Amino acid sequence: MGQRLAPVLAICFMSRIEKPVISRCPLMYCRYTDDCCIVTSRQSEMDECFRILNQQSQYIKLTREIPRDGWLAYLNTKLMLSNGVVRVEWYRKENSKNIIVHAASAHPTAVKRAVIRNMLKTATEVCSGEIER
Repeated sequence: MGQRLAPVLAICFMSRIEKPVISRCPLMYCRYTDDCCIVTSRQSEMDECFRILNQQSQYIKLTREIPRDGWLAYLNTKLMLSNGVVRVEWYRKENSKNIIVHAASAHPTAVKRAVIRNMLKTATEVCSGEIER
């Protein structure tokens, strides 16, 4: 069986859209499929990056998240820029049902281990400090 085409096309399309922003050298730029995270030193730079991204295609219009209490949610993390340093914490959305694969479920053991391993990896490798872990 082959791979579904839509995710591959989305990655290729987003790669083209993000090039002008990456060339501006933001402090941080990361993307997972169609979720982008950009860190700049000034709000005006952020506004310009957002404007540039939205001008790249008539079919793609990006939206922005507003930080809450200084933290910005991105995927399963939240970020804070403080004194030029990006702090990262593990994050679960408010509407998360906290459903994790039950140990007695019919899932293969490898899947159960992978779920736990990935949660630990996020907490230990992605989070920026002891407090966040």
